[in-house]
Amino acid sequence: MKNWLKNTFGKSNPKPPLEWQTEDSILAFLKSHLNADGTLQAEADTLPDEERADDEISFAAGLSDALVGADESKAARARIKRLLELITRVARNGDAQSKSDFYREITENESVIGIIDEYLEKLLQSALPVEPYLFDYAYQLMAKTPHRNAVKFGIAILALCQNKKPVDDLKVLGLHDEFTVFATLALVNLSDYLVDDLRQLARGVHGWGRIQLVDRLAEMDLPPSVRDWLVREGYRNSILYEYLALTCATAGQLREKLADTTIDYDLYYAAGELLVA
Repeated sequence: MKNWLKNTFGKSNPKPPLEWQTEDSILAFLKSHLNADGTLQAEADTLPDEERADDEISFAAGLSDALVGADESKAARARIKRLLELITRVARNGDAQSKSDFYREITENESVIGIIDEYLEKLLQSALPVEPYLFDYAYQLMAKTPHRNAVKFGIAILALCQNKKPVDDLKVLGLHDEFTVFATLALVNLSDYLVDDLRQLARGVHGWGRIQLVDRLAEMDLPPSVRDWLVREGYRNSILYEYLALTCATAGQLREKLADTTIDYDLYYAAGELLVA
């Protein structure tokens, strides 16, 4: 009873619940810009929640997350605690107020990405029930929201839920460099055909997403076809070939391929680019 009274009367009045779900979501936007070969059209590069003044320098998609290190400040610890409290309410009660409050917390504070790793670790330790509320909420964050932070948190939570329903949607979101690393980590936990899914995803991205994906692929047990792709194409990206050249030459077994009696022109050309890089 004391806890109930504290929770009911010991806090300031909550903000009215938001209408945070929409059919005009980032996922819907990306699906509407798919090419026939499964890649994204160039128009999809700029996400609908992009806000930038004409004279403002912007990061390449996915770069800001790659640069942001773990936030270990006192404010960050307080935010993690707050988010854990909110997601616990969602998982146990599924009430609209808690869902809205969590959404506000992750979309009105850009710095939340710096705490996402530690947050997920503590969320995993809390062993919250996935059903009937948590999985559905995380899926809605991923699929029915117009804000990139909500999509990222949705993907991250889904990675812990062990439900394979989101796999196809994750492969669409992963085609945008802004979400590639998040989609990849979720697929690692959910995909039944991980190497094939990651190679397919890597072929569809060309910026920081490809760099992060190829780095992960290179650590896996790869079939000859994927090793061949690494040395012929996988190193090519829109940032700098130098980021992936050594990784692809090593994981793709370039030395062994060049030891053959004859090689084809495509491999000859790719080997030159790799060695220069």
